[in-house]
Amino acid sequence: MDIPKGKKLLIFNDGGKPKIEIKRHKDPIMDNILVLNSIGNMRYRNNWIMEKDLSTWIGNFEKRGLKEIKLVEDVGANKEDNK
Repeated sequence: MDIPKGKKLLIFNDGGKPKIEIKRHKDPIMDNILVLNSIGNMRYRNNWIMEKDLSTWIGNFEKRGLKEIKLVEDVGANKEDNK
């Protein structure tokens, strides 16, 4: 799976609410780094993962019941910009 620039992955649970957000690092030099954030709790907060490990992370989330994945436009403000 690939996340193009300007897009982000949202991973949902069975209830329909997004739980995980994964997007590209905003620095173009760090193009192979993805930023992982959890929505609604602080479990993952600006965690960096390698792009090549994305399928492993998605597999782990699927084992925990987060099965629906959507690729959407990244139009919202970054968490770090809201501080």
